[in-house]
Amino acid sequence: MKANTIIISFILSFILSVQSLYGQVNIPDKRIPHPRILLTEKEKVQLVENISNDSVWNVLQQNTLKGCDQLLITTPLERRLEGIRLLGTSREALYRIFMLSYAYRTTGESKYAERAKAELLAVSQYSDWNPSHFLDVAEMTLAVSIGYDWLYNILDKDSRKIIRNAILEKGINPSLDSKYNGFLERENNWNQVCNTAMAYAAIAIMEDQPRLAKEIIKRSIESIRKPMKRYGSDGAYPEGYGYWHYGTTYNVMLLALLEQMYGTDFGLSDIPGFTKSAYYIMHMISPTLQPFNFGDSDSGIRLNTSMFWFAKKMNDPGLLNYEVNYLLNLKKYNYEQYSRMLPSIFLFGHNFKLDKAKTDRLPLTFVARNETPVSLMRTAWGTKDAIYIGIKGGMPSDNTHNHLDQGSFVIDALGVRWAIDLGPQDYGALEKHGLSIWDTTQNSDRWKIFRYTNLAHNVFSINDKLFDVKGRAEIKSHKNTPKLKETLIDLSSLYDGQLSYASRYIAIVNEEYIEIKDEVRTNTETADLTWRMLTKAEVKVVGDGFFLIQDGKSIFVSVPAGTEPFVTSAAPIRDFDAPNPNVSIIGYKMKLAPKTTQTLTVRLFPQSMDKIQEICDRVATWQIKNQSSVKHHALDWTNGAWYKGLSEWAKETYNETYFDFLKAQGERHGYNVYYRPYHADDICVSQMYLELYNRYGNKNFIAHTIERLDYVINKPSKAPLEKNHPKGRDERWSWCDALFMAPPVYAGLYRLTGNKKYTDFMDKEFKECTDSLYDKGAKLYFRDCTKINLREANGEKQFWARGNGWVLAGIPLILDNLPKDYHNRQYYVDLFRDLAEGILKTQDERGSWHASLLDSDSYPSPENSASAFFCYGMAWGIRNGLLDSETYMEPMLRAWATLCNYIHEDGKMGYIQPVGHDPKPADENTTDVYGVGAFLLAGSEIMKLEKNNQK
Repeated sequence: MKANTIIISFILSFILSVQSLYGQVNIPDKRIPHPRILLTEKEKVQLVENISNDSVWNVLQQNTLKGCDQLLITTPLERRLEGIRLLGTSREALYRIFMLSYAYRTTGESKYAERAKAELLAVSQYSDWNPSHFLDVAEMTLAVSIGYDWLYNILDKDSRKIIRNAILEKGINPSLDSKYNGFLERENNWNQVCNTAMAYAAIAIMEDQPRLAKEIIKRSIESIRKPMKRYGSDGAYPEGYGYWHYGTTYNVMLLALLEQMYGTDFGLSDIPGFTKSAYYIMHMISPTLQPFNFGDSDSGIRLNTSMFWFAKKMNDPGLLNYEVNYLLNLKKYNYEQYSRMLPSIFLFGHNFKLDKAKTDRLPLTFVARNETPVSLMRTAWGTKDAIYIGIKGGMPSDNTHNHLDQGSFVIDALGVRWAIDLGPQDYGALEKHGLSIWDTTQNSDRWKIFRYTNLAHNVFSINDKLFDVKGRAEIKSHKNTPKLKETLIDLSSLYDGQLSYASRYIAIVNEEYIEIKDEVRTNTETADLTWRMLTKAEVKVVGDGFFLIQDGKSIFVSVPAGTEPFVTSAAPIRDFDAPNPNVSIIGYKMKLAPKTTQTLTVRLFPQSMDKIQEICDRVATWQIKNQSSVKHHALDWTNGAWYKGLSEWAKETYNETYFDFLKAQGERHGYNVYYRPYHADDICVSQMYLELYNRYGNKNFIAHTIERLDYVINKPSKAPLEKNHPKGRDERWSWCDALFMAPPVYAGLYRLTGNKKYTDFMDKEFKECTDSLYDKGAKLYFRDCTKINLREANGEKQFWARGNGWVLAGIPLILDNLPKDYHNRQYYVDLFRDLAEGILKTQDERGSWHASLLDSDSYPSPENSASAFFCYGMAWGIRNGLLDSETYMEPMLRAWATLCNYIHEDGKMGYIQPVGHDPKPADENTTDVYGVGAFLLAGSEIMKLEKNNQK
């Protein structure tokens, strides 16, 4: 009797204090019969009808009931602590009771009610629900409150009393004790979880404790505003994906309860940013269905049941896309802690048609400048192959779930996560080592844990020191255009005393590759910078970076020139660190001089054989379909270059359809060459004939070619090699384009026949052309002798891009036909390397070349026929060991990525300068067959490189 008097006195004291603190909320009197929590009997009828009339909902319902059937054979949970926590038991109890009670209410089958009752009575008779770790109390209280209300009408009086007393004595009463109710002042998930659970308890027993119930509800409404304000105006929950799930799931359960009971949530859902957070969480899930798991969030996607409430609130079924797919792909609905609120999806969402849950109208970026700033960027919704970047800022000491990860990122591409976050470590295991893991001060135990430090995140460190926990990374700017999605973050204060300035710029460029630029400014001392990225991919080190290989896909990671690339295991450092199996840390090191500013750029180029094949097939197919509209004669050099590119692509992909097209062109014209006997252009088509002969062995394919070359060799032109001579302009190789058109044919016949007359003629003509047109200082070709004295608007010499492209692409076609011991081979090798060096210097930042190599200002648009030839030449040079991959791999892949970006959806290739002999502008719609041929040559070489990578 004395104990009851003390409890009553305690409750009355609490009621008076709540009235004093939270008096502005007016909770009306309600007398609603059981069941009243979330689903009345009348509402249940409509829910069951909607589910039965919708095929998707019906599948989810049947799977849920199967999960409940599995629970029928289990025994009630025992009170078992794990370290200091009962939380695992509380969460499983919530799952069991909620699921079984839901099954009973929607089917009427007593087997579910009886099993739920057994669980309720078991947990109600525990000695306590572990109030020293109040989350355990909260989750158990929610479970028991829902079960009590939903099963009220089938519970006997004694059972009701046992359960009701447990809700009051083990749930509500400890929340009145200042020893346990610190959650009321917290601004994180604890507040949301505990206040929600207490409100459910109050509603469950409100007829027995009406005054107390009203004050508990009032307290919950006012206290939960604290964490809800932390969503900020942009909706970015500061504790990240995992704790958004935890806190928001409970928060929504409270709002739904209040709306159900009182027709209002008392303005809680109007708190700025809360409803926006639904879109935040959509963007936090990548195309590979993995979250951006910064901080103490693990890497698995979770069932976010709260999204069904948000979809209802916002009238936006698109918010359900991930959740519906997640549920439909689950083979079994077993207990898993993140599915313990599963029945709520039916309560919140049954009015929606789930086949309308589409994401295609969502923006491609989400940027928030809240407490934990994030930028989330992607190239598309609805495809797993899209590029995705998530990057974060914030302050390490802002909350207890933060890591030293400000400026860190994750990256997805081609259906693979390449840059990962290790995530959290088991709290209980760390606490067993006596570590104070919730202390976020500079020298705390928390920062001894490898996974939590900046040395285990995708950031750069200075002298391998920890970040300043009071430093803050802020998003300074961002942009979202079809060609560029970018974010700039100021990191300076994280490196307090180490750097005077630090920033990170990260972007998706042309929807094809990722660029990361770190700008650093040193103080008065030398500093050692270490740049890190964690990956689960297989790592192959090349001179200028890394090839990462995973699931049959690859991505090339380039590092800044002059740095020291490294790869190491993400092995734990101390005995309490968790293992990180199959995780590598790649990066680079460099020494920074005092008082200097440097911009250090890393680029990532995603690649796969499927991707290469798709885009090259698309381009080839478009050109074949549109061949009838080509104005050039079928035997003209323009088509000759196209046929050569297609034949290389067909050979690489074993595509007989393409060879059929090529044979049809030859057969239509009797495998003849074009009409001018001496003109180099008019035997370009023979490159295709040689490929057909090599494949099929029909001598008729090359008969006219042999006849033409023999005629020229036997009766060589006596005209001077000058483009301004009436005969020399056509009869000699007097323009640099000719070095692509004719020499590969001569070299090809030499390889077939072994007759040196073909290479003797080729060598003489090639060298004479080069001697007259090659500028050894610039390492570039003039197009012809009439261009040598021309100057561009900026005063530079006129070096036409496509003219140089013909040569850089032509030399590999010659060398492919020459034996390794050919006496003049080194001449072509040296020239190729020299020319490649000159061309490389003229590439722009985006990876393109312009019509005039030394005057891009006058021709700002890309010129893609030249860019494709250059890309092909460099790729061939790398694969054959003639060009240093450390120098050429990154520019070559950047060129390829940019070229792919200019391919239209239907396969048309744009920005190809029309036929000409000097620089002219092009636009996105100007196309021609020789540019397509150049692109397919490049694609063939890129495919060969990728196949080599996968070996």
